[in-house]
Amino acid sequence: NNTAIEWMLTHREPRLVRDLVTEAGFRDETYLMQEGVRSVLGLPLLAGGEALGVFFLDSLTTGAYSSGDIERLLPLADQVAIVVEHSRLWGSVQRQAEELKREVEERKRAEASLRDANREISTSMRALESRTAELQLLREMIDLMQSSIGADEAYDVVQRYLVRLFPQDTGALYLFPPALDALEKSVMWGEHTALLTPVFAPEEC
Repeated sequence: NNTAIEWMLTHREPRLVRDLVTEAGFRDETYLMQEGVRSVLGLPLLAGGEALGVFFLDSLTTGAYSSGDIERLLPLADQVAIVVEHSRLWGSVQRQAEELKREVEERKRAEASLRDANREISTSMRALESRTAELQLLREMIDLMQSSIGADEAYDVVQRYLVRLFPQDTGALYLFPPALDALEKSVMWGEHTALLTPVFAPEEC
């Protein structure tokens, strides 16, 4: 406050002081005079009507600057103001680009997380559907076995349903007849049934 810099930024006008000893009117000019400065010239840097800063010269010599210096330096001050304004605009564009990049990356991460969650849900749903279908087959098999008239019919039910419950496997149902001291193959399913042992002892299980 109460400085020549503030005055130039507020009024958007140059300030020329030929002799600070007699013409210092602001706090900063008084300080410069105490440091031995005798004349100063300041030009506001204007861009689009906005004061961006001040182009400032000082000299230890009284009367070092004149109104002609103002005319000569105004184009330079205008060019400096343009450079400053372009630098500010470029910095703003860069910041906006970085912010946009961060937003895009965050959105990509969120979309990836959502896809992962959807995959997990789909996998869980398929597992649940598969488990539900297996339980349904087991209930049907048990109901049919309980309603079977004889053993042969029950074995047929087992074979028809186990091949549906274990479609990728080869397997068999072995019985332990009272007359034999061994397990005997009853029903079987799968591609490799020829490899299954017809009979084996209980301790070989």
